[in-house]
Parts: sequence; structure tokens; C-alpha cells
Amino acid sequence: MILSTKKLLGVAVASFVFFLALNIPAQVVSPFLDGTPAIMTGVSGTLWNGAAQNFSVDQLQFGRARWRWKPGGLLAGRMEFDFHAGDPGQQLSGRFGLSVNGGIHARNANLELLLTQLGAMPFGTQASIFVGIESLSMAGDWPEHASGTIHLNDTSMNVPDKLTLGDFEGHFKIVNGGNLLADFFDLDGALEIDGTLDLDPSGNYEVTGLIRPRGRMSQRLQNILNFMPRENGAYQLSFSGSL
Repeated sequence: MILSTKKLLGVAVASFVFFLALNIPAQVVSPFLDGTPAIMTGVSGTLWNGAAQNFSVDQLQFGRARWRWKPGGLLAGRMEFDFHAGDPGQQLSGRFGLSVNGGIHARNANLELLLTQLGAMPFGTQASIFVGIESLSMAGDWPEHASGTIHLNDTSMNVPDKLTLGDFEGHFKIVNGGNLLADFFDLDGALEIDGTLDLDPSGNYEVTGLIRPRGRMSQRLQNILNFMPRENGAYQLSFSGSL
């Protein structure tokens, strides 16, 4: 009789603890964002399956966000969630994790936005950006490590007339909290373009590149390129700024 009572009591306590765990409020996520560029407001639901009315990263406003817990992350010592914020054209989605030491990690994540949403670009450059984040580990407001790919679609510049540059692909990395370094090359278009990007944690960037015509150029395109310095048959592209 005593043994049965102990079993029943044990089951009751375990059930109560499990019930409490299932109903941990979503607001417990907010402290993990302190010291990072991410802000989440209007939080509802639970830690395991929650939502927020507004989610932003620095100046990027994504609007509504939602997440769902994925238990597989426990094997790596972190809480992992499938996360999605925003709408097509400006959205962030992927697998994000909270480690026991308070760090934020991401893998197989995607970011979509317009280049102009990062601020005024030199030469009126415009493009749609798709960032594929293979892995990311945050250390405060700047990644400690990151790697992935960048795609720029429908890229154009005003130098001084509109110059259509086409689509680009690049690879980026951050090592030991250093600068974001990326190389890029064009996928099509009348011009062969390749170059590099160097972005520091303060948002200062420098872009360098080489432009070589593919085949015969129109007089209009030739006039635009004449605004750029030329060396060894390639036009030199170089500019810097701050986001």
C-alpha cells in the first residue's frame, strides 16, 4: 500500500513538473536577446511554441515572428527552434539555438531583404539580397563565427545613368570575431565583374572589384565605364562607406 502511494505521488509530481515545463511563458526568451542587435516585443505563447508581434535586427523591421522548439538540439547542448519572421522579400528564417552560456547560434538560416534597406548605397546601387547562413555564432552584437553565401539579384548602379549589372553570387565568413570578408562574382550580364567586400563590426565597409566587358559594348555602356579608372584592360571599381 505504501509502495503504491509512493508511485502515485511520484507520478503526480512528475506530471506537475511536466505541466509547468510545457507552460513556461515565451517571455523567458527576451533576456537571451540582451546585448544583441535583435529586439522582440509583444511576445505570447510558450517557450516551446511562441510568437512576437514585432521582431527587428538593428534597423531591419521584420514584423511578426514565430518559433517552435526542436528537441534534437539537446544533443548539442542547446535549445533549438525553427524560427520565422517577416514576409517574402524581407524575412528571416531558419534553425536558431540558445546555448547554456547564453549564446545564440544559427544554422541553415536564410535572410531576404533589399540592399537599400541597409542604408544609402554609393552610386545608387540597388539589388535584392538573399543570404544563406550555413552557420553563425553570436558574441554580443557581432558574430564570433559565421559562414554562408550571398546572392544579389537584379543589381544596378547609377553612374551617372542606370547601369544594369545582373546577378551576383558570393561567399562570406567571419573568424574569431573579425571583419566579415566576402568575395563575389557575376553570374551573367554584359560585364564580367568580380571583387571583394570587407565589413567591420562598426558597419564600415570597403568594396573593390574589376570590370571587364563581355563582347561588344554599346556606346552608352562605354560612356558609363569611362568614369572609372582602367588598368590592364579592366576597369577598377572601388568605394567605401558605412551602414
